[in-house]
Amino acid sequence: MESQTPAAATTIPTSSMSQQNSADDRRCIDNRWICLKDGDFFEFKENEWIKVDEDEIEDLNDKWNKTRPAPLAPQLHREVDGRWIYPNGEKFLEFIDSEWREVDPSQLDEIKIKYEEADPYRKVVNGIPMKFNLHLQQWLPEVEVNDDFVAMYQANYGVAIDYSKLPPSEKEIKLKELEEKQKAKEERKRKATEAGQEEGWTEISNERDTHVYVNNLPTDITDDEFIEFMGKAGVIMKDPRTNKPKIKLYRTPEGDLKGDGTCCYVRRESVELALTILDGWDLNKHKVHVEKAQFQMKGEFDPTKKKKRLTLEQKKKFMEKQNKAFEWEPEKPRNYRPPSDQTVILKNVFGLDEMIKNVTLALDLKEIIKERCERFGKIIKVVVYENHPDGIVSISYSTVEEADYCIKLLNRGIMRQREIEASNWDGKTKYNVKESAEDQKRRDQEWKTFLEDEEEQDEDIEKEKSDEKMAADDSDPQNVKKV
Repeated sequence: MESQTPAAATTIPTSSMSQQNSADDRRCIDNRWICLKDGDFFEFKENEWIKVDEDEIEDLNDKWNKTRPAPLAPQLHREVDGRWIYPNGEKFLEFIDSEWREVDPSQLDEIKIKYEEADPYRKVVNGIPMKFNLHLQQWLPEVEVNDDFVAMYQANYGVAIDYSKLPPSEKEIKLKELEEKQKAKEERKRKATEAGQEEGWTEISNERDTHVYVNNLPTDITDDEFIEFMGKAGVIMKDPRTNKPKIKLYRTPEGDLKGDGTCCYVRRESVELALTILDGWDLNKHKVHVEKAQFQMKGEFDPTKKKKRLTLEQKKKFMEKQNKAFEWEPEKPRNYRPPSDQTVILKNVFGLDEMIKNVTLALDLKEIIKERCERFGKIIKVVVYENHPDGIVSISYSTVEEADYCIKLLNRGIMRQREIEASNWDGKTKYNVKESAEDQKRRDQEWKTFLEDEEEQDEDIEKEKSDEKMAADDSDPQNVKKV
């Protein structure tokens, strides 16, 4: 028995006529295409939709309810065992007697397997699954391109690849760097053992050492005075952990100054300059002596006191900051204005009690300030510091001139019955204030009250609407009972 395709049963209407409702409302009934629109049936005849006669409506209505809408994806129709099958979610439909019907659930597993095998867009070539690409109009392999696929491809087509010439992966690069660091560490340990160095002690070569030792200092000298004196020869290095200058004044166990100390410079040239001009300097009637520092370990090495090494990121930031001290920067023009001058600070815009009682005041103020101050220029950002006792609001403009114009017109002006103070931000002051526990409790209570009032208002509105509806129903003469 030959199978009949759904398309062969009757011609599918493709033209979009004004009477057609939508593609989902078309159904094939008795080999006729019928659609339903606004309660009326239309039949597709001679490439147009024509209204069905009234004497057929009752019969069509029964058949319409029993007939399923036609599937709209003909490319999904597949012939399985002489039957036309169409997927519908997790189920399948079968085309029988000019309509689509659900397949028996007991046959679903078998139909699903056969439906997949009947896919005309897939095939297997030389053991490789292929899929037809409609866009490229060619068959492409439907497999993951991995080592097994590459090996099979090379075996079939004889294309050789020299993997040794491929660039190393990121993982291989990191492993290689780790191995090199480990080898360098072991080499340093070996050299230290051969040289008889004590454990934990690192010798710094003279070319890299920038420490100087100073003695015969006044015993009443301060750290700041010592930094100022040693800074005459160059820039003093800062400790990357504390960001303080690396100088040290030695003291007795009682805490009194001994009159000597050390200083570490950034550049080696500063050491030579200190030996030349600071050695023999008369400092508060003391002839200072400066020489290269030499360090020796006293006592036994204690690994617990050893400082933790800086990470590569910390070293990078430290070196950038250190080298910045030697960079030359052109002098700023006399009319230079810092970026902070683009921000306007408004004071006395609100009160704390007012802010706590009105939970939506911060949002309202932001909109009010933005609306009133947009006339002065382009606003970048408005911030309301709702916990600040001075009632601070900041406005950031795109240019300094716009900020100056705002200050000129708003300073000593009246807003919300308050006298406003307007000025430029100094670039340092922080206006964020942490809210106290008491204020937080008050704010939570006000917010709770606000939500309860909102609920009561909603209930009142619903009640008014209900009363209005009941009054309208009572006044409607169609709802009055006839006696």
